[in-house]
Amino acid sequence: MADTAKVTVAAFDEVIKKHKLPKLTYDQIRDTIGIGGLDFYSRLYPLQPKEILIDFAREVENLEKIKTRALGEKILFPGISELLSDLSKNGYCLYIASTGDTEHVHTTLSSGKIEHLFTGISCNEPEKISMVNQIIAGRDVNEWVMVGDRSKDSDAAKANNILSLGAGFGYLNKEDYKLFNAVLAKPDDLYYYLRSE
Repeated sequence: MADTAKVTVAAFDEVIKKHKLPKLTYDQIRDTIGIGGLDFYSRLYPLQPKEILIDFAREVENLEKIKTRALGEKILFPGISELLSDLSKNGYCLYIASTGDTEHVHTTLSSGKIEHLFTGISCNEPEKISMVNQIIAGRDVNEWVMVGDRSKDSDAAKANNILSLGAGFGYLNKEDYKLFNAVLAKPDDLYYYLRSE
């Protein structure tokens, strides 16, 4: 939903200078987005001590919040706000299952002015399979569709027997297309799958 690389890369560039850490490319950071917590920073800087990464992460995340609020609705991928508003108006229940930090998720949603469109928001848990299981809570699996851009999203959908759709307009790598039942080139491609149910 949100093009968080815009703020993450900018925050990294500023904080890296202060900590004198090696500069990372846009793609290195972008391709790691979606890994939660300190693991995100450890993947990018595997040789740095944990204590340094904790301080670095705190500074990056504080700066991300400032930059996210400044971007406002521009933090969202094009077409997301319109799609979610339309789905909500048409009676679809929208949920978020994110392994990301709670404050980060809510800052992004409120900045994008879409937080109110969600029936439920689950975040800051180590794995997604149980989060999705709790959201669907024994309801008919044919009534659910999961849209994501990481293997943990497709894994959670498959483990819960629901349709998995890759967000090709987001951070989904082409080599991971095969993990999903289908891939959306743009947000409103979702309508095709909703009509097909």
